[in-house]
This record gives sequence, C-alpha cells and structure tokens, in this order.
Amino acid sequence: MHVTGRIVSKETGAGVPYASIMLQNANSQYLGVGVAADQYGYFSIDSNSLAAGTYLHVSSSGFFPTSIPFENYTTKDVFQLSTQAPILPEVVVTAGSGSATGKKLLWGAAALLGLYLVFEKEIKKSF
Repeated sequence: MHVTGRIVSKETGAGVPYASIMLQNANSQYLGVGVAADQYGYFSIDSNSLAAGTYLHVSSSGFFPTSIPFENYTTKDVFQLSTQAPILPEVVVTAGSGSATGKKLLWGAAALLGLYLVFEKEIKKSF
C-alpha cells in the first residue's frame, strides 16, 4: 500500500522539514518501516504493514510527537505537530579576563548540555 502526507507546524502551518514517520503497532512497537519527510514536510510510505491496528507515528525535534491510527488516515493527510519549546536557564556572557567569567560560562554550558541530555532521554523514551 502507498500513502502520502505532509507534516506541518500547528502554530505556523509551515512544513516541518525531515520529520520522522514510523509505523507502529498498538503497543508502540516499531514495525521496521519508517521514512523522513523532505525539506517541505512531505512524505511517502510504501508498505504491506499498513492495516487496521497500525499507527503512523510522527515526530521531529522541537515538536510533541503524535500518532494516528491507520484506519483514520486519509490520502494526503496533513499532520499538525505542536511546538515543544525547551525551557533553558539564563546564561550570562560577559567580556573580561577574570577567572570567574570563565567559570560562569563553563557552568552555563554544562547546564545546557545537561538539558540536552534530559531532552534526548525523553525523546528516546517516546520510541
């Protein structure tokens, strides 16, 4: 079976480039079929696995993932993803030669890296 569609931002209506589209069963298990949308958010999947009980799972960095049962899918559907804005701590960068400035910058970078690792872990959990 062949299906096509488009992934767009719910807030702006713009295409979401390179979003991931995977086939999953009702237990959220990956069925071995997945594609990436193009630079404008369009995708196409060819699979014999598309049947009742199959879900099209759509995700992209910076957006909440969503799934739709295949039986509710219509040709050339548009999937809307809602923005998931990360909450980042304030980082202050100042000019100077004091060692305290370097320490502030280092701690700010460490905080950002920690947030990235937390988000990465959450994203992996959703698959």
